[in-house]
Amino acid sequence: MGEIMMRTLSRLAAPALALPRSVKRGMVLALDAALCVLTVWLAFYLRSGVWVSLSGPAIVAVVASVVLAVPVFITSGLYRDLSLQRFASHGGCGTCHGAVWHCLCCHFYVLGC
Repeated sequence: MGEIMMRTLSRLAAPALALPRSVKRGMVLALDAALCVLTVWLAFYLRSGVWVSLSGPAIVAVVASVVLAVPVFITSGLYRDLSLQRFASHGGCGTCHGAVWHCLCCHFYVLGC
């Protein structure tokens, strides 16, 4: 069972791994921006108990989260090397934790929450 799953995953991952590095970085950056949008939307839901439209004040929060998070992730070196071994290693986990920590600090400082 495990061997079949690994072959299937390898076959599915091959086209993505063949892409140029800049395209892969762009894809990861777009995914991070989309996750910022999703987390802000979920935060509004958890705060108010209703699904809000992403317009008006909500769109300001969404744009602010992307504008604050993506540069923090870039300057902390999160997109420098997209190999799995970097993030599986202890040093890579430190990079991820550091980027998330900086993002949270910016969030609490700017929004005062």
